[in-house]
Amino acid sequence: MSDEFEINGIQYRARKLSAMDQLFVARQLTPLIGSFVPLLQMAAREAAVGGNVAGAILSLDVAQVMPLAQAIADLPEKNTNDLIARCLSSVQRGTTSPAGTTWASVWSTSANRPMFEDLDLMTMLTLVAHVVRKDLGNFIPALFSGSTGGAGLFQTPTL
Repeated sequence: MSDEFEINGIQYRARKLSAMDQLFVARQLTPLIGSFVPLLQMAAREAAVGGNVAGAILSLDVAQVMPLAQAIADLPEKNTNDLIARCLSSVQRGTTSPAGTTWASVWSTSANRPMFEDLDLMTMLTLVAHVVRKDLGNFIPALFSGSTGGAGLFQTPTL
């Protein structure tokens, strides 16, 4: 099962990560949750006053964002690299021709590097975010909403 999407005019598709890869990704992101939740809660309160959450997050000042930035900086390099590699190894890039679309892997697991020289950091992180949202989307909201039948591990303000 894969889904197709576009970034900067280029077609991509991502297949579902294995359950073990999903667990690895979730474990690597766990240290960020403690820093991200307060930002999300601040943004949700701000958005309730007259905006959207994404805009509210972007309007936070540097001091408010520093705990998340520090948590990202504290992630071990090997774990960060493995997280990016696992996510990107599930992504393919499409090239359209008169004969149709051909798909090529974005990440070379044997070379442990991107297959395309034009993949910049922002595109790679956007691809990783897409995979995380797609594969952990049912898990991460459960932490906040309690949709697994419990109260949720983290509560955000009701809007």
